Amino acid sequence: MVGVSLRGEMQSPSDDKPPGLLEIAFLTYGVIGQQGAVSSTIQFLQGKDEVTTVGVQSDPVNVFVVATTMAGLLFLFYLRPRILARIAGLSPLILTACCIALASSLWSEARTLVLKRAGEHLCSILLALYVPARLGFDGAMRLTARAIGICAVLSLLAGIFVPRLGVMHSWGAYGRWKGIYAHKNPLAQAMGVGVLLQYYLAVATREKVWRLGVAAIEIALVVLANSATVLGVIVFATGAYGIFLLATRGGAVRPLAAMVGAPVAAAFAIVLICVPELFHTLSGRDSTLTGRTELWAWVWRIIQQKPFFGHGFQEFWDSGDPLVGTIWAAIGWPAPNAHNGFLEVALDLGALGVLLVALILVQALVRFVSLFSVPGALNQAGASLIFLVAVVIHSGTEAVLFRQEDIDWLMVAFFSFAAAQTLASARKPSERPLPNVLARARPLTA
Repeated sequence: MVGVSLRGEMQSPSDDKPPGLLEIAFLTYGVIGQQGAVSSTIQFLQGKDEVTTVGVQSDPVNVFVVATTMAGLLFLFYLRPRILARIAGLSPLILTACCIALASSLWSEARTLVLKRAGEHLCSILLALYVPARLGFDGAMRLTARAIGICAVLSLLAGIFVPRLGVMHSWGAYGRWKGIYAHKNPLAQAMGVGVLLQYYLAVATREKVWRLGVAAIEIALVVLANSATVLGVIVFATGAYGIFLLATRGGAVRPLAAMVGAPVAAAFAIVLICVPELFHTLSGRDSTLTGRTELWAWVWRIIQQKPFFGHGFQEFWDSGDPLVGTIWAAIGWPAPNAHNGFLEVALDLGALGVLLVALILVQALVRFVSLFSVPGALNQAGASLIFLVAVVIHSGTEAVLFRQEDIDWLMVAFFSFAAAQTLASARKPSERPLPNVLARARPLTA
């Protein structure tokens, strides 16, 4: 029988054994590997310098991580086919999107590259779905937070004791921390996700001091990486969790908080709209968002060339197309992507991809809102909704939607599946044995 815990998490079926130490270690390894936190460290140990070019260089370490993760997942699905069936039943949209990404190799000019990246993306999505399916929501949150926490501690140590590994030395990003990651942006992105997970665990468990301490380390790494976008997302999430706690546990303070908080928030929004220079000062960006607006104009023109199906999954920037060089020369820097979630999806998969991603996000939103009506799932609902809004905000200036090995998109799949699992369990009627009426009946007397 499948049931829901007091915090709304899905329990493993009774015929599934609890995950052992080896399985937990493998899943932790998989989550760390999907952050891209393994490859750059091993390259450093091999004596290779910091990678400063954008291209299609094949990384054997990354290939090994993806291959071993996929092999392990296939073995786990073989052992537990019911979990695979549950994933397929509750995640048709996200799996359809993976199939479209694979199929885009048919109309791409770099078929091998597209197949490779779409295959890696499928592996990442399967891992993101398996973890909550196997461990339940709370267990999956703990494992993912632990994996990111390990990377945070190692990144902090690398920056302090091995700055040649932990700090960037390339032009344009000199002195910014990257930890054990290949670049400062993946570090900041992973730490931003880690902060949101630690917030949830601080709210849902009694480990408040410990969890907030880890969150503080992760916030410090975001500051050292100098990522204004992720820092803004963390500020939003902090405020959102404060409002959530007031709304759910505020008691008599709730009306006062609403009376004070609403006018302050409205005034802040009005000031930012009327005085955009203040926003640029607070975010540390200029009016072009560090050259993004000019890049977006170029990307939009290129999208018009293949508006329905795009150029192929994550193919354009590494395809060798002369247009890429033209864009880089025009904007003055080698942009690795469109730096906008929906523009990048439109570039890769056209209107079809944008429609799929929009449907996935809307489905997730509906599921998260529905969780508020499930007894015991309030914390899960709040964490899921806050994360979804944070990802949408982040996608405004970064390509974090429907990306290969992108932790933001993996967590969208993670939260959406976990919500569907909790809702399915809540709708399932409790299986109680029927009363034995005949046994309780009085015998007839002659």
